[in-house]
Amino acid sequence: MKKAMETAKQYWPSEAITLAAQAYLKAFYESHGFLAVSDEYLEDGIPHIDMVRPAGSPD
Repeated sequence: MKKAMETAKQYWPSEAITLAAQAYLKAFYESHGFLAVSDEYLEDGIPHIDMVRPAGSPD
């Protein structure tokens, strides 16, 4: 995860990182600076939540 965030910051420093996380991993992504921006929804029968790590978030 850290490598992916470093690469995104290197190539797109002014862009937020967005992802559709499996809901059970919400705390994991929050520990990396992501914020939940949606309610839970089903994708392929699996609970998901949209998350964003704002541009310029501290490492």
